[in-house]
Amino acid sequence: MGGDFNCYLDPSLDRLSSRAPITIASVQTLNNLLKSRNMIDIWRLQHPTDKGYSYLSHGHKSYTRIDYFLVDAKLISNIVQTKYHNVLISDHSPVSLKLMLALPKQNYCWRFNPWLLTDQIFTDYMSARLGDFLETNDTGDVSDSTLWETLKVAMRGHIISFEASKKREQRRRLVEIENALPTPEQSYRDSLSQEDYDKILKLKYEYNHILSGTIGKLLLKIKQQHFELGDKPERLLARQLKGAQASRAIYKIKSKT
Repeated sequence: MGGDFNCYLDPSLDRLSSRAPITIASVQTLNNLLKSRNMIDIWRLQHPTDKGYSYLSHGHKSYTRIDYFLVDAKLISNIVQTKYHNVLISDHSPVSLKLMLALPKQNYCWRFNPWLLTDQIFTDYMSARLGDFLETNDTGDVSDSTLWETLKVAMRGHIISFEASKKREQRRRLVEIENALPTPEQSYRDSLSQEDYDKILKLKYEYNHILSGTIGKLLLKIKQQHFELGDKPERLLARQLKGAQASRAIYKIKSKT
């Protein structure tokens, strides 16, 4: 299990503050739970002496590690990596856990991303590619059906190319922000200056703006899948008809004897 447990496990390793640590009952409760359930803090096991933090309290000028993945000891051999990422979206740091699982590979089926239609750069790009295609191929000696089928293949290739290029650019910028953020964060830990804190907020804002577009696409995809796979009126009518047919079915015939 994983999440924000709102307490640190080790006051010397999981906390950075000018104030002395106070006794918290939940710390002992959580440690007792780990022992009784044979569970471990997997990040601490993999980083026994490191000081990593997952929560920044700007008001108290303190850092703490209060977000964990607590796993059964039997799963240790399946866990490849546990990592805390930069504090980008909120005042908590995302923590990721990589498992080694032998799962079957899913088949890929391309679908057009309707979110692209809100991108003016994309619509201009596709309009230009469409004009180039028709100018080159619509010569009059090709049937309309052949031209249409060829057009779909060519446009799909341009769409995939555009989207792949945009994803690469977004990933590149996200990596740049992730690599740039530790410098002002470390400086803020040392100096607690407002200038460093403003730099952190600026990088976070750009990072969140890029991710918001990705999240919007995923939400749209979920809605589309719900529409395709969810209950439809015809399914309700089909179930009612099936029930009516079952009620009229004759399962036994009583003979005269």
